[in-house]
Amino acid sequence: MNYDISLSEDGKHIRVRVSGLITSSLQDSFIKDTIIEARKRSVWRFFVDMRDVRNVTTAFEQYSLAYEDMNKLALDRSSKIAVCVDEDDKSHDFVVTVFQNAGFQCRSFTDESDALKWLADGDP
Repeated sequence: MNYDISLSEDGKHIRVRVSGLITSSLQDSFIKDTIIEARKRSVWRFFVDMRDVRNVTTAFEQYSLAYEDMNKLALDRSSKIAVCVDEDDKSHDFVVTVFQNAGFQCRSFTDESDALKWLADGDP
């Protein structure tokens, strides 16, 4: 398994750490498992750590993920997804844009503290 899924210490978001290359198969697995964990915990904010990971999925696969797979998995569009990437890594840009265009609150960050602050914005 090339990913680890856990609940944050404060219980307010799901943390996903991915390693290796992001292939379509790996992407499908970690997203499905992440949503299963979110349902168990009723937590709909996600910190996805993609630092040191490159996305090699095709544009079609990324589009299908956002517009088809997320509908099948019933990911609520009010969820917040913070994707943390390396500063020089642009391989995740398209999938983040596609998620935004599909109506999801998804942003890319290079600084973990900025990502976590954005996830916390709007907390009661």
